[in-house]
Amino acid sequence: MNRETRNLIVVLIVAAILGVLFALYRNNVHAQSLTVNVNGCKVTPSTIDIICEGATPPAVCPPGQTGTPPNCTTPPLPGPPGAIVCPGYANTRILPIKWDPKGQQHELSASVGGFGANDILITQFTTGASSPDRGFTTMAESSGPPTTRVAKLSTIPCDLVPPAYTGQTPQFGLAFGSQPGYLQPNTVYYFNAKNVNCSGTCNVIVTLQAP
Repeated sequence: MNRETRNLIVVLIVAAILGVLFALYRNNVHAQSLTVNVNGCKVTPSTIDIICEGATPPAVCPPGQTGTPPNCTTPPLPGPPGAIVCPGYANTRILPIKWDPKGQQHELSASVGGFGANDILITQFTTGASSPDRGFTTMAESSGPPTTRVAKLSTIPCDLVPPAYTGQTPQFGLAFGSQPGYLQPNTVYYFNAKNVNCSGTCNVIVTLQAP
């Protein structure tokens, strides 16, 4: 094989490789680490993203919900200024409770219209300055039958996405810190709770001992 024929073959091979790379580029195939050598000729294409046709797309929550399946949640609906409305409940009961490290604070769900079978009760408090002490918040029956509840302490109102407490007397320890699950100073928190096996009205008393 003479030199001209060999050079022609090299040119055709390189052209074919470049054609393949261009097709990969058009189809968004990632070829960052691909290097081709042909008779001393090196071709290293630039970065290209991979998009594979027919691939299963990642799971997403339904429209109007946030999070990642299976932990999807519906954000609060807009209401009057300052109002919180949780979708899917007969009533959204907002129960403010004072943050006071000097002593326990108590509030009754009956004071905000009662805690019905299909209601969600949101006890709202705002933390103060950071403290090395520890505290707690708890919910107990108040002139009502023993009732199982689902509850969660969150920075998001209406949030009952697992992991959440399930039982008759929800209680959460309170402490300041930088790790997940610890309180942040000067932050609004929501003690969200719903009844599971309530018939009629199942009122509670909420206690807050600030750290």
